[in-house]
Amino acid sequence: ASETASANAHAADADSREEEEGGQSRSNSDDDNGDEAERAAATAAMAGPFDASFSTYGWEDLELGERLRAVAGGCRLVRAPGAKGFHWHPAFRLEDLPARVEQEVQRGANGIKFWRKHPNFRVRLMIQYTPFHYFLWWLLTLGGLLSARRMQRLGLLRWMEARLGLKAKRWWPRLLGALLVPALNWECVRATFRAAKEAKAAKAAPS
Repeated sequence: ASETASANAHAADADSREEEEGGQSRSNSDDDNGDEAERAAATAAMAGPFDASFSTYGWEDLELGERLRAVAGGCRLVRAPGAKGFHWHPAFRLEDLPARVEQEVQRGANGIKFWRKHPNFRVRLMIQYTPFHYFLWWLLTLGGLLSARRMQRLGLLRWMEARLGLKAKRWWPRLLGALLVPALNWECVRATFRAAKEAKAAKAAPS
């Protein structure tokens, strides 16, 4: 009898948590999900959209992330191992080098814009605006001698490609991209420090 009474109590409790709406039942879990969605929408509205002042390449997505950290008590990253994303890059070609250099210059300039909006050490590390990063990429490019712009002017990589028949090799684009990592990072870091210097000069100039 006690088991029957307990089962009836559970059934009554379940019925009391449901509302009939258009022939469908709505439980507390639906309310909880709705509350979560409303809170997420409110947080996004407080943070605002992507910053349109980032009109060139780089950092607009992470800048939005910093604003999301700051509103509504702060958002946090949650790992989702089941979620998969893909970032597609075409095979790298030497013909793409000028565009890649320009992209890194834009990334460096936008990095300082990002840091001035959020002047914390985390952002400083993201944009590589530290003496360590400057020295690292300076060293790995032999004091800037192996900069992407200089290699482009000298035609060193193009000579290697033609002389050794590398363009026909399937592994060459991947290797080429890896070889250019220090040179492209050096372009980015130089642009970052240059933009910082220009920003300080503009701030110090009399209005």
